[in-house]
Amino acid sequence: MDLAEVKTLLSEWSALGDDEEPILLSRSELDGLTSDDFFSGVEVEVGYMEDGVQHSEIEGHITKGSVTPLQLEIRDSFYRKFWDEPIGMWHYLDFVRRAIETRQRTHGDVVLDDFDDTDEDWVHLEYTIHLREANVGNAYAEGLRFNQQLFEAAQTITSSVEELLSKEAQKISGWGDLPLQDLIDKVDVQSTSDAKGRVLEELACRLFETVPGFQVAGRVRTATEEIDIRVVNNSDDPIWKKEGPIILAECKNWSSKVGKDEFVLFKEKMNNRRQRCSCGFLISWNGFAETINKESLRGSRGESLIILVSGADMRAAALAGSFEAVALRLWESAAFL
Repeated sequence: MDLAEVKTLLSEWSALGDDEEPILLSRSELDGLTSDDFFSGVEVEVGYMEDGVQHSEIEGHITKGSVTPLQLEIRDSFYRKFWDEPIGMWHYLDFVRRAIETRQRTHGDVVLDDFDDTDEDWVHLEYTIHLREANVGNAYAEGLRFNQQLFEAAQTITSSVEELLSKEAQKISGWGDLPLQDLIDKVDVQSTSDAKGRVLEELACRLFETVPGFQVAGRVRTATEEIDIRVVNNSDDPIWKKEGPIILAECKNWSSKVGKDEFVLFKEKMNNRRQRCSCGFLISWNGFAETINKESLRGSRGESLIILVSGADMRAAALAGSFEAVALRLWESAAFL
């Protein structure tokens, strides 16, 4: 929609009353709007529709502000069964709650509306961020940065625990005993699919560890999915710095090429990380089918960036003794596809 159409939609929505669903706008549709275009009661979610499914960037909406021009109302729910962090859900969210309460007490620009952990299956967290910017696009960007800061302490503690668990597990499994080049040779000679996958996983982890600022965890299992590698992104490189705090990687040591179905499933796993994962590496030792490039182009308007890594790319990185240059080259190829 152009700017005039968006303003008309906002005006019409306000006349319909409070029973209407929030308006869904893309980021680009926010830029020309100001707080003056938001009538009382108007709620805007940010995201896009794809194949009939709504993809929202954050669990919340923008409304007219009560003490500032605009506000971001977060209404998030966490399902205990699907929790996959190395510390318990209650402890993790308690750190977030404490961060909100401290900020509310010291700055007054966020308000804790509700923290409900009495449900057997869910924990509900609701809070409101007061946005100083009158331009809606700038205000939304401000809100995303603010929201990320509220989770920083919880994520730092989680990362420390995860790194400790990963290092101990790797010691037990004998990781690090072989040089990178020997791991390359070992990938093709394993007799079982699980053994092949674990050798490729070790090789990928070892290569990620050569990138400054990347802190690597091993295989992560959840109730609904398995993620081979999770990388905590603390890089100072301008390319990686603008990506999310979590980078996911999935390894496929198949005899065939990886196709679009695996691409789509991996993208869903990235989207399930609550806006903390904007970049992921899909690693296929035997390369990718042509259909995957079409799928990449089809989903290029979203925020998630999937970097395709072939066996040839990993061999080049192992030969160089570092994944840093190869990863940056592949990022550029994916970003400008």
